[in-house]
Amino acid sequence: MKKFFSWCTFFVIGTTIPLVLSTMSLCYVNIEKESKKIHSYNNEYRKKQRENIEMEQRKNQNK
Repeated sequence: MKKFFSWCTFFVIGTTIPLVLSTMSLCYVNIEKESKKIHSYNNEYRKKQRENIEMEQRKNQNK
């Protein structure tokens, strides 16, 4: 009985650890992907704002 319990414990731990690690890595990949998407959106937004500010400054200089 003790041997059976030992094998069951070994099996559960042996399958749980890789599953947890793979799940964590998949979550990290998804988080990293979303983070890159957000950063690219923010960069585009800043670029547009800079362009708008420059246009406003040019308009004010021409007046």
